[in-house]
Amino acid sequence: MNKRYPSADQPLNYEHVLFNHLECMSFFVAQGTADLKQMIEMFEQLAYTRIDHESRKILRFIKRVFRELQNFIEGYYDIKKNKIQDDADKPEEELGELEEEKEEVLDDLEGAYYKLLWRFLICNSPDLQKHDYSFEEVKEDLKDEVVPILPFDSETSEGILEDIIEEVEADVFGYRAKGKLPKEQEGEGFDDICGNSAQQIMETE
Repeated sequence: MNKRYPSADQPLNYEHVLFNHLECMSFFVAQGTADLKQMIEMFEQLAYTRIDHESRKILRFIKRVFRELQNFIEGYYDIKKNKIQDDADKPEEELGELEEEKEEVLDDLEGAYYKLLWRFLICNSPDLQKHDYSFEEVKEDLKDEVVPILPFDSETSEGILEDIIEEVEADVFGYRAKGKLPKEQEGEGFDDICGNSAQQIMETE
């Protein structure tokens, strides 16, 4: 009998649940009656119970990086908004355009998050170990997916992302607790890194 469809007297295994879930949800997504993000989040709950401890850390890393990126983008646009409001010569229309730009960047960032999350969960499922998705690959793919989205030039975007990656990696993998934090990060917290970066960008615009 096909491995994906066990008989009634066989317990449901991970692969059976996975493929049936994907088939059903993919159908409903195609029909427009289900949300792709909801599908990925549901699969995440299933996959989380089966991935190893190290993979869970990488999953946590992905989530943290995108959360910090979102916070950074929102902070950056808040600074720009305040700058426009403080300038009497700036038309009010600029505020609306700025808000639209911010929402577009955040939407693209959310799309990149779910794309990378989906890729990680599929590649690290216990039935696909030959297609393991390493931490170094995750970091490289983060650069490929995120840098084109950020509203800065490539060099600035890469610098921001690298700072966030280093800081989140140190937190998630416990480098501080183990005394292995790189020297350039000693005494500098995430808020300092991002706050300084946002201010420096605004000063050059």
